[in-house]
Amino acid sequence: MAIKKTPKALDAFVNAAPDGAAKPMATEQVQITLKLSNELLSSIDAAAKSVNLSRAGFIKMTLSNTLKS
Repeated sequence: MAIKKTPKALDAFVNAAPDGAAKPMATEQVQITLKLSNELLSSIDAAAKSVNLSRAGFIKMTLSNTLKS
């Protein structure tokens, strides 16, 4: 059985969905090392958990929001 190309109408339908379009490529990231006090790290972890983010995600979001201001 041969694999057929999807019809253009189907591609248009899928791409019209909010999560259907191709996602832009993420920008290149660089890993850094950072020392934090236990108290600060505990505060970061608690804040990240309260908004259902990972530690790294919370730190990235907070830095991004702070630098945009």
